[in-house]
Amino acid sequence: MAERGVELDKAAKMAEKANALAPDEPNFLDTYGWVLYQQKKYAEAKKWIGKALPLGGNKSPEILENYGDTLYQLNEIEEAVKYWQKAQEFGSTSKDLEQKIANKRIVK
Repeated sequence: MAERGVELDKAAKMAEKANALAPDEPNFLDTYGWVLYQQKKYAEAKKWIGKALPLGGNKSPEILENYGDTLYQLNEIEEAVKYWQKAQEFGSTSKDLEQKIANKRIVK
């Protein structure tokens, strides 16, 4: 649901429950952060995805790219590019990542 951007309120509640059950699971933190991102709550998304980084998310291409996207939305462009580059270094298969890095912006 979070990935597709559908039923975001329901997705948020489910992600909150998952984080309550496993508060140090980087994928759950990222999922909740990504729901917030989809809801355009970028500052909150940065907080939650940022929590995932020191728990192993700093080696996850998806989490790194999500964090970069969030930073971009907060107009932290240079930091966003750094996280996109890290996602690439860790083997991201995202089809848009090279364009994001080259153009220093999210491509749709």
